[in-house]
Amino acid sequence: MGQHSPGVYSLQTGEMEKYRQQIDSNPNVSKNAYFTAAGDDWGPFMSALWFGGLYLSQYGANDGMVNDWSADLPYGRHLFTSHADHDSIRTGSASFSQIDPVLRTAAASSVVTTAAKPATQDTDPAADQTYVHGGPLTTGKTEVQTVPVETGLAQAVFAVLTKGSDVNVSLVSPSGKVYKKGNPVYSSGIDQDFFKGATVQEFRVEKPESGNWQVRLSSSHDDAYLLTTMFSGGEAASFSVDLPRRWSRNALPMSVRFKHLEKWDLAALQAQVKVLTSADMKNKKTKGLQFSLKPTQGSALSGAFKGAEPGVYNFTIEVRGKTKQGSPFARTIIRSVYIGN
Repeated sequence: MGQHSPGVYSLQTGEMEKYRQQIDSNPNVSKNAYFTAAGDDWGPFMSALWFGGLYLSQYGANDGMVNDWSADLPYGRHLFTSHADHDSIRTGSASFSQIDPVLRTAAASSVVTTAAKPATQDTDPAADQTYVHGGPLTTGKTEVQTVPVETGLAQAVFAVLTKGSDVNVSLVSPSGKVYKKGNPVYSSGIDQDFFKGATVQEFRVEKPESGNWQVRLSSSHDDAYLLTTMFSGGEAASFSVDLPRRWSRNALPMSVRFKHLEKWDLAALQAQVKVLTSADMKNKKTKGLQFSLKPTQGSALSGAFKGAEPGVYNFTIEVRGKTKQGSPFARTIIRSVYIGN
């Protein structure tokens, strides 16, 4: 979508882990005082922060751009967590009144705060409740993407980002019901931040029927799309993903562990992994390395990424399967990992 840049690349969590590894061990790190803050508001409806908050909510409370748990700095002092979005904290409208007393303190480095620190990262990978897919759109050709939805969900949100505003998007349920622009479940807007200028079209379906849903896209000119489907409530697929964000050994282990085994058709569970390096991401024609995780211990799919050189790697794990009742499901887990020496 034309948004790749060195700045965007540096914001990957793997790049941040690399930075933390370099900085946290620096002997000068204790010479300054560090103060942190966090928020849990997403800003105006349909704004960039609102869309960011919607996506990040699967990983816990957030301010539309950053999860609260990532504000924790072991050698810092947490000032506050408030009902504020990222921009209001960044610009000072929701934060300066709480920062000002610290700035006026002569010995700021000795200030003791009783503010509770944000909760640590929720490693319960049931938080991974999204399905992500994207690709090119060719002039005059209809692109159809199938999204499996399991039974018992409270809500499914199908969000499509495209570069152009005239891309026609429709949603078809397993029973054939068609949702289009103008339907009550449909909304749209223009992203002003993360993918500035991109058009966002969204279908928010309550209690979606189980089965294979179809997202249909057509454009009068060449374009690209990013489809993110977010599932919530009910009996959403529950599993954990073990994949460290920082690793220093040669073989990086990873596994997907399923909970509530009585719900799953264990023979149908599968996980496909795609790995991209920084060089791969710059070369649009490179498909990267792909491999499958293998069944282990009955309730897990496991494997390892071997022979990696130091650097930042992007891992996309697509998990698919069926419930005991034959209802299909699919989830996408995307992680950025720093592998050091």
